Amino acid sequence: MKPPPLRVPSEGVPPTNPLVRYSLTGSAAELEKHAVEQKPLLGNVCPIGEATVWYAKYNTGKTVLLLHLLMEAIQAKRIRPEDVIVVNADDSSFGLVEKVRLFEDLGAHMVAPGHKGFEVRILVTTMEEMIAADTARGVFIAIDTLKRFVDVMDKKASRAFTSAVRRFVSKGGTFLALAHTNKRTDKDGRPVPEGTADVLSDFDCGYLLDIAGEDKRTGEIAVEFTCETSRGRAASKAYYVYDPDRDLTYTERLCSIREVDAANDEYGERFTPTNDEAAIIEAIVQCLKHGTVTKMDIVGLAAKATRSSRRAVLKVLEQSTGDDPKLHRWNFTRREHGRMVYAPLASPTS
Repeated sequence: MKPPPLRVPSEGVPPTNPLVRYSLTGSAAELEKHAVEQKPLLGNVCPIGEATVWYAKYNTGKTVLLLHLLMEAIQAKRIRPEDVIVVNADDSSFGLVEKVRLFEDLGAHMVAPGHKGFEVRILVTTMEEMIAADTARGVFIAIDTLKRFVDVMDKKASRAFTSAVRRFVSKGGTFLALAHTNKRTDKDGRPVPEGTADVLSDFDCGYLLDIAGEDKRTGEIAVEFTCETSRGRAASKAYYVYDPDRDLTYTERLCSIREVDAANDEYGERFTPTNDEAAIIEAIVQCLKHGTVTKMDIVGLAAKATRSSRRAVLKVLEQSTGDDPKLHRWNFTRREHGRMVYAPLASPTS
């Protein structure tokens, strides 16, 4: 049996329905140029090509978790560092310096209001420029935090902002907003997103982050990601553990983060690092020998190669950094954009 013939509108015949003038029929090939395959970008809690929002109360660790997952995505080559823009509008001057140093090492971009002419009102304008110029595809923008860019209590303003974000991701961009929860919780004790429901309903994916537990032995805390809305394949739950000790440097805290399978008294199947110093030193030497020469790349690769914690690798790397061959194994120089590039020291002569 032959299939019925395709019905093709006759040329020159005006449509009876005025909406037909906006029809996308025949535009599939053009739309495909902007479409992005749904796959994870930041762990399983921020898909590529979607608009995502993370809600958490103050001091939950959403920013350090963002940077950890972003670092992993860059190192895994899921995104090019030059396509990454994090807008830091919620930090102290010292905190900004710490994070810019990390971004220099990664080769990614951080912008902040009041620096180099950037202001929060410029964000939507520049997104519109990318939309018009068709350059949004592959670009990742994260904002910290949402309320610095839009009045989350104003429905009209929220809708205007989410509309701009929607146009950006429809052109192949990826957008992540970090946002706060209210001080009060719902009847079940769960966090409540701050502001109107427009962002959570208009974005593709939304998570609530909350402290799920604390390890009394190590002081580590577990953060639970709970998916509230998703139009794709985002994980329904995810758990990350990190050390919130205020005496740690930001980089040390960043390197303490790891994903776990579940949040119970033991945080699921606990990862037991080996942390063998000799093995770590040899792994770092091999990194430098084979071209892995920037700080966070060395930490990530050496940790994976030796089944050590990133924090242990960072400690060994920093302890053996210096210019005295009798005491140190390597040193770094500052290169373009402030990147720390490591190289082994020459062996001391006898």
